[in-house]
Amino acid sequence: MASVFGTTFIADDKETAKLISLENNVQRFNCVTLEGDSYRSDGVLSGGANKQKPLLPMIEKYIGFDKNFIQIKNKR
Repeated sequence: MASVFGTTFIADDKETAKLISLENNVQRFNCVTLEGDSYRSDGVLSGGANKQKPLLPMIEKYIGFDKNFIQIKNKR
């Protein structure tokens, strides 16, 4: 984990990310939100939020379709 993320924290929302990366007077860390927005401790912000539907639920939906298809096929 440390080699992948280093000192980058993952925050639930942009308010938390802002507190961790910009408004903490003790020590600041880079932070990324679950939506993909990046907050760097040097003040650089970059957006990664996508207004489209999240990909994971769509993948889970298609996996469910695939499992149902296999079950139906095996009942024949």
